[in-house]
Amino acid sequence: MLPAAAAVKAAPMSGWFWPGLSEDHSQADGWCSPSKFPDYNAGRPTNCSMIEGNYRGLIGLYDAYPHPACVAALGASSSWKCYTMHVSAQYIRTPLFIAENRFDSVQINGDGELPPAQRDTAAGKAFLAYYGRAMNASLQQFSQREGGASDALFVPSCFEHCTDMGLSDKLQVNGVRLAEALGSWFFERGAVPRVLADDCGDAPCNPTCAAFESVAQTHAQTS
Repeated sequence: MLPAAAAVKAAPMSGWFWPGLSEDHSQADGWCSPSKFPDYNAGRPTNCSMIEGNYRGLIGLYDAYPHPACVAALGASSSWKCYTMHVSAQYIRTPLFIAENRFDSVQINGDGELPPAQRDTAAGKAFLAYYGRAMNASLQQFSQREGGASDALFVPSCFEHCTDMGLSDKLQVNGVRLAEALGSWFFERGAVPRVLADDCGDAPCNPTCAAFESVAQTHAQTS
């Protein structure tokens, strides 16, 4: 059992599944994850009822444990929304350090159904920008949550999932490495800003990303 004076904090890496507040869904559907590429490219939002069905199915598949405070707030009939981090994070009282690539490749290629061969087409670039804006909006809402003064964000503009999130990796946001940001936050040193997020554009643009050189070369060849 932990002593009463123990500091309990959490630092999930690449676990913000999924962002909400996508611009093509209504405010009432703010919980809904971004549209899938085929729908977005066709000019229509993905039906949130289908996404609800996916959430319900995943909860059953993994026997997921929804956060009790989230379930109590939303009620049993809407408790499936607690499966998404965009919703459940609002009810977690433990201080959180969220490290999340703005363009999470697993979310975009997998859940978002963007074929890798389409990523550097005009349609693919538009979808990347759309997904990145949703991620920014979702994380910004989290940073303003009640009691969120003890939270922190590390959001590089990378097209990666978690391969660049090691404490020894060269990845930096505004000149600060992940290990430095995490240590400053956990030990309350105040050495670096609590929120570190790239704002270099609507495409993966951080030159310290693990795959930046290959992405930049492909982008240059198709521009």
